[in-house]
Order: sequence, then C-alpha cells, then structure tokens
Amino acid sequence: AMSAGSLSEDGHVFMRASPVPKLKSQAMGVKRSLSPLCMLLENNLRVGGVHTYHYTILEGSVGAADGVGFVFDSRIRRTNIQRMKSVFLNKQGQACIRNLESITKLPNSLPKLAEGVVIRLTVDLDRAVASFSMHDAHGKHCGTADLSFASLYNPPVALPPTLPGAAEVDEASGFPSQPPPSGAHALPRSP
Repeated sequence: AMSAGSLSEDGHVFMRASPVPKLKSQAMGVKRSLSPLCMLLENNLRVGGVHTYHYTILEGSVGAADGVGFVFDSRIRRTNIQRMKSVFLNKQGQACIRNLESITKLPNSLPKLAEGVVIRLTVDLDRAVASFSMHDAHGKHCGTADLSFASLYNPPVALPPTLPGAAEVDEASGFPSQPPPSGAHALPRSP
C-alpha cells in the first residue's frame, strides 16, 4: 500500500497517491493509457464464516479501475489480476464475478461509485454468497446487490459411477447434473 498511497496507523483509512497512468503499447505502435490498479489486502486469510467490510470514498474522483470486492485465494499474494477469482462492484456500480481472465457482469447493479458513498460488503464463505449494500453521502440506502459465487469454487470430486449413490457432476456448476437415486443425497446448492 505504501507505494500507492498511505495507510492510517489503525489500518482503517487508505489515502491513495495521485495515480500516474501507465502507457501500454498495442498493435501498430498505438499506445493506450491504463489506469493503475491498486489493491488493498488484509494480512489474514478468511476461511469459512461471514465477514463484513465497510468501504467509503472519503474524497476525490473514482478512477476507471476503481471498485470494491473480495478476492478468493489460498494465500495472500500480489499477482496479476487475471489470475484471481473475486467478486466486486465496479466503478459503474455493477456487481461482477471474476474467474481468472473471465469477468461476468451481473444484472444487479447499484448507482455509480462516487465521493461520499458507503458500501458494506458481506461475504458468507460457507453459503458462497455476497451482498453489496450502498448508502449515499447523506446515509440514504441506495440499494443492495446480492450474488452467489459458488461457481468460483472448484467442483467437488464425483464418486466413481460404479459406487451406489454416485451422480455425474456438471463441470460448470460443480453440482450433480441429475437427481441422485433414492436414498442418496445430492450436494447442497447455495441459494
């Protein structure tokens, strides 16, 4: 965080330094300006449970790459954003799921991020759901965007088909593709 700005002693307020756009060369020598990405990460891994975060834009403008979210990983590291799995609210207020290089923009959206807005992000790691709740600078509730991130979890290992109660697993969702035979139990789906 120190190279991108300053952090208060209690670790609750981050003041971003003036971002310097980076230039990226594209085909035919054309250069494109990219907004720098700044990620603030906790120094603890969260495993299971419900976790709530509060994010407030105290002052300044919101950049093209700004947003608020939660990254899923097995360890804390700095890495290329295209190698991450996350849920986030982008600058436009749209709830998104990043699965490595793929971003899915969900239909549920909130007003654009702006100075004074407060976002409460609640992540339930046990149920694989997240909720973004937004209040404006005057404390008025602007809306809530709820989503399931079950698709980010690795699919469970299917039982071999020869065992009783085995069900084929849908690779996209990681859940049984058909109801199991009577007496067997399907994996629970997240709401």
